[in-house]
Amino acid sequence: MSYATSLDYLDWTGKATAPAGLGRVLEVASIRVDELLVGAVYPVDAVGNPTDLDVKMVLRNATCEQALYMLELGDTSGAKAGMKSMTIGRIQWQRAEPKTGSPGSSEKYAPAVLDMLHVFGLRPTSVIRLP
Repeated sequence: MSYATSLDYLDWTGKATAPAGLGRVLEVASIRVDELLVGAVYPVDAVGNPTDLDVKMVLRNATCEQALYMLELGDTSGAKAGMKSMTIGRIQWQRAEPKTGSPGSSEKYAPAVLDMLHVFGLRPTSVIRLP
């Protein structure tokens, strides 16, 4: 289930019409946001949806921003993430050098999404060990 609807996307982007396939893009964008939330702690209901209104808002906005990023890149599947070059005639692919740094710092994720989740405290940066 997506954290955002087509109407949320239109509100976030200020666009008048939704691009074709937006529902699927929002689903994939929600999965990208979920990937960045692994290890995050926030209240959820019985099916795992956030219950805090501020958390819901951040996840909705992050999903919309991630969808916008994917659409603007022309890569709604993530297949081009880390791609250095690509040629279609006579097919030639070349991957970029692996990035160093924190996990989730590749072109797969919108930089604004990384910032949103970090600022709101939803981007885990360390392990919390409970006694």
